[in-house]
Amino acid sequence: MAKEIEELSTIKNRLTDLEKKSVEWIVKDQFNVVVNDIKNLTVMINATTENLTFLTVDFKKLKDIVDKMDCPNRGEFDLLKARVD
Repeated sequence: MAKEIEELSTIKNRLTDLEKKSVEWIVKDQFNVVVNDIKNLTVMINATTENLTFLTVDFKKLKDIVDKMDCPNRGEFDLLKARVD
């Protein structure tokens, strides 16, 4: 999940840099390259966002499973350990 967040941050930074450069470029070919890069970055942002959504859903499922487990809490565990010692 951290990897996807880092990728999203990198993509956003690249997008910001491209936007700054696009103001400086006048040649149409260079502008078209920037537009294509922005389109590609948009696709990458959407894919990363989708991956984050899937990871969040999977994490919630796993959390629900762990929450349903009947395990001793820390205090109960310490009491059990004290009785064994």
